[in-house]
Amino acid sequence: MPMFCPACQTKMEATTDPRGGGRKHYSCPRCEGEYVVPARSLPEGEKIDAAEPAPAPGPGETTIPGFTVAGIPGGEWQIPEELRFSLKVLEGTESGKVFEVTRSRITVGREEGEILLGDPLVSRKHAAFEIYGSQHIVVKDLASTNGTYLNGRLIAYSKVNNGDKIRMGSTLIEAVIQIEG
Repeated sequence: MPMFCPACQTKMEATTDPRGGGRKHYSCPRCEGEYVVPARSLPEGEKIDAAEPAPAPGPGETTIPGFTVAGIPGGEWQIPEELRFSLKVLEGTESGKVFEVTRSRITVGREEGEILLGDPLVSRKHAAFEIYGSQHIVVKDLASTNGTYLNGRLIAYSKVNNGDKIRMGSTLIEAVIQIEG
């Protein structure tokens, strides 16, 4: 499968792992970016089922770590009723899919999270989207290997607006935010 640079969309060249650790390295001949595909190591006999979503938090579990809602520790922050937020995959292995966001915090990753992407350049747990109100949605990079890009710029944390493009690995996602009423 060819790998394309998340920054400039040029086909990347495979290089050897300088540490010899079984990780695949790619370099972009155009922008000279370097990217790593982490080695996958699973316990013997264990399989990853990318089609099965992560379980929803149980009663008393905090959706936003350490956050208290209405004085109730561990209460889940509610998404405003008028907000409709979804993530539309424009490019990548999940191209064409639309993921409706129905919780105040969701994570995106290759192996962990509410949204699983089959892109080898996406980290196991890559980024999180957090909703603090109908006008304030943020995306956070979760110390991913290859970074999270918002409208072509590498970010650690940034507000998301309707139509913004978020790149994780070779996957390009569009934020679709609608406020009814």
